[in-house]
Amino acid sequence: MLMFAIRLSRQALTQFEERYQMPSAEFFAKMELGELGDTADFIEWAGEYELLQRAEQKLHGLQGLKICS
Repeated sequence: MLMFAIRLSRQALTQFEERYQMPSAEFFAKMELGELGDTADFIEWAGEYELLQRAEQKLHGLQGLKICS
């Protein structure tokens, strides 16, 4: 399920990046600095970016787990 969520987030981010001709990391940095407005698209884009970051961190943590039997 986590991998599926990551794939969906990446697809959504790709759409925003193509629409606004800007990588998500650059967009998010500008958004945090207040250099962009607070349009619905930008709020959604920022939220999607944050979700992806958390999901990837969670996946990374799970990949580092060792299963004990």
